[in-house]
Amino acid sequence: MNDFFEISDGKLIAYHGNESTVMIPEGITEIYANAFYRNDILRDVFIPEGVLHIGRNAFSQCQNLEKIHLPESLLSIAAGAFLFCPSLRALHLPENLKSLGALFISYTNGLKIHLPESLETIDPKAFHYARGLTVFFPASVSEIPENLFLHTTDHAIFAPSVPFDRLSPKNRLASVIGYTEAPDELLAALSKENKEKLFSYLRRYRKKIYPYIPYREALLYKLTRLRAIPYEDVDGLLETVSGNPSFTALLLHYKNSIFTPELQQKQERLEERQLKNIFDGVPITATEMKKQWNFTKKDDGTYILHSYRGKDKEILLIPQIGKIPITEIGDYAFSPFRLHLPGEQENIRRSITSVTLPYTVTKIGTSAFFGCYALEEITLPENLTEIPDSCFYDCARLQNVHFPENLKKIGERAFAYCDRLTDLFLPDHIQFIGNEAFFECYHLTCHVKKGSVTEETIRNLSIRCVLE
Repeated sequence: MNDFFEISDGKLIAYHGNESTVMIPEGITEIYANAFYRNDILRDVFIPEGVLHIGRNAFSQCQNLEKIHLPESLLSIAAGAFLFCPSLRALHLPENLKSLGALFISYTNGLKIHLPESLETIDPKAFHYARGLTVFFPASVSEIPENLFLHTTDHAIFAPSVPFDRLSPKNRLASVIGYTEAPDELLAALSKENKEKLFSYLRRYRKKIYPYIPYREALLYKLTRLRAIPYEDVDGLLETVSGNPSFTALLLHYKNSIFTPELQQKQERLEERQLKNIFDGVPITATEMKKQWNFTKKDDGTYILHSYRGKDKEILLIPQIGKIPITEIGDYAFSPFRLHLPGEQENIRRSITSVTLPYTVTKIGTSAFFGCYALEEITLPENLTEIPDSCFYDCARLQNVHFPENLKKIGERAFAYCDRLTDLFLPDHIQFIGNEAFFECYHLTCHVKKGSVTEETIRNLSIRCVLE
């Protein structure tokens, strides 16, 4: 078989055989430019240890090449090395690799690659003209040039250390898709801030993501696991994936799981019991409360609720535990982005649709409802004077907010990305509205009493306002 290899000074100059599986002989240090150019028979290639360099267009236009085994000794891959290799699906880059050339995987289709920490040079055109490419960047990469994926379509990236806000719009979408495909060991490197922003983007722009579902199996599984597909979107997606039986079955199961008669009946029974307790003055016991909440006693003897762990979508919170009042809701108390939540609890929090807080509550923690995407209605307690920073950030379905009359402050980004808000009737005594409090609430109109303190506060802010 070695007679088919043209070798000179340790360089593989050309291959003249007709085998679909090729094992390159040992002793080679370089695969020369065009060595396997336009070999349509080639399917599987084993490159031995000792090879340091793969030359320009070495495997270019090998239309049926499916697998190539690269040695750990490899240091560089030249321009166009795997150009027009549409059957290539995975490329394991060795840990010692230093350099990637221009267009080295251009015109591939659905290729996944993990970039090693050792990389020192990536040509600005390395990933141009690839389709369906998925690239996993190491944690050491803190920035991705805007044009690195120029002319690349349907690509996905996962870059745990690159701030989401510094990505181009095209790469933000790619980053969300990459997040859904990243293995658990890589997700561990993702910062909390990036995870929050990725999920917020996924929620807000989900209809931009849906077209990728037929081509990316992991995407649909992640969306359903996160309960990121609203009930009203399911029927449209069923049409999109109608040719894929497994996708159809998954969506039908998802549709049935998020709304069933049993869940509806259970919710109604719970609400009846809670209402009866409240109206009859029957306090819930601490033992019962622990089934749904993590809570502690404050220095003043009242309770603070730290973290919701129940399973209800419509929450009517009682005013006391035993005979002791509940006066505070903690940071991230309802948020699916609270640290160390089990996956099931994340999904439950994302499905909460309404919350009514009791009159005894006087303080709500920062980001208490951050990312509660399904939340449609919130009734705030009458003794509350401040809505904290990011309290309802990215509650994208929020439509009805019942404010207390004594409200004096709305914190920064308190209602950012609540893009279904249309009319808010603000109380008269608001003295402070923080930066970006209603950021990207495009349809919002605030109704304010003429001559009130709130009118003076809102006067210089970029908020659509009607004086009444």
